[in-house]
Amino acid sequence: QAQLCRAMHSLGVMESQLALVKENCSSLIRFMKEDLSHMVDDRTRREIELMNGLAKVDHEHRVLQDKMESKINEKEELLESVREEYEELGLVYDEEEVKAALEVKYLLEQMEKIETEKERVEKELLQALLDRERQIVALKNETEDLGVRLETLQSNETSDGGKSDG
Repeated sequence: QAQLCRAMHSLGVMESQLALVKENCSSLIRFMKEDLSHMVDDRTRREIELMNGLAKVDHEHRVLQDKMESKINEKEELLESVREEYEELGLVYDEEEVKAALEVKYLLEQMEKIETEKERVEKELLQALLDRERQIVALKNETEDLGVRLETLQSNETSDGGKSDG
């Protein structure tokens, strides 16, 4: 009967330990499921961000491609109109010569823009120099006035100093 009592007690202890182990395992499993869920959510969020970034880059690529195609079409239309003008005038059309002329025209336009900008900057610099010169003249005049005041104060001090000595 004592052995039975000890066995029952051991069985009770083992059951409580088993319950603790089950509870700990359940808690660990719950934690791991939550962690896995967070990892899946994070992965999904990153995939969405990557897809959005990819879509944005693809859109920008298409926009640039459309702009380039538009510029190419514009140049081709310009070349075609020049070709037609040559034919109307009965001139021999040399595509390389026309392309070079168009490049020269473009370069001349750019040079004109640069020259205009240069003139604007020169005017601004000249105005700034004139303003500085005015400031320098004003400072010189102020310095001279202060020098005169200082001399006057020193001469007054000397004359007052002579009276206090005697």
